[in-house]
Amino acid sequence: MKFINILKEQEKENLTVVFAGTNGVDPMIKYWESAGLSNNDKVKFLPYTSNELPQLKKIYNVNKIIGFSGGGIKVWKEIKNNPDDYEFIGLIDPSTPTSVSTLPSNVKMVSRYENWAGCCGGPKSKKPRTTSYYNNLKLMEEKGLSERIGSNTYNHLKIPGEFFRKYKDQIL
Repeated sequence: MKFINILKEQEKENLTVVFAGTNGVDPMIKYWESAGLSNNDKVKFLPYTSNELPQLKKIYNVNKIIGFSGGGIKVWKEIKNNPDDYEFIGLIDPSTPTSVSTLPSNVKMVSRYENWAGCCGGPKSKKPRTTSYYNNLKLMEEKGLSERIGSNTYNHLKIPGEFFRKYKDQIL
């Protein structure tokens, strides 16, 4: 029976799923295309609130998954539950609910923890949390698990374009 399931998976078309952040899907499409990628690359852009992934996995072989900002929460669940299901997993300045000590080898992560300083428990937050995106990303950058992107004033919204350019060959 397992052999039949493997054959069915191979018959499905490959699909890359990109979860956008709170700024929406349209900017992610723009960053994707500005990196020289096209919508013909079998990609589906979803809002970070989408629950479509299980249904897409029934139709397609979702072999690559990427999450930006709030979309990172969806990707963290996949890393925890199904990391081997994907050839490539991307986290782009993600909402990071915990700090981890290791990441699977198929995960590429870029971030700039200072981008989270005004929210999520960072030093300027008006609503500190016991676990914060700021502190978790800072720890992960310090451990070398997340590649630090940009200068001191680097904008959070520019990071997806950098990520797509840097990992274009692996995404394709």
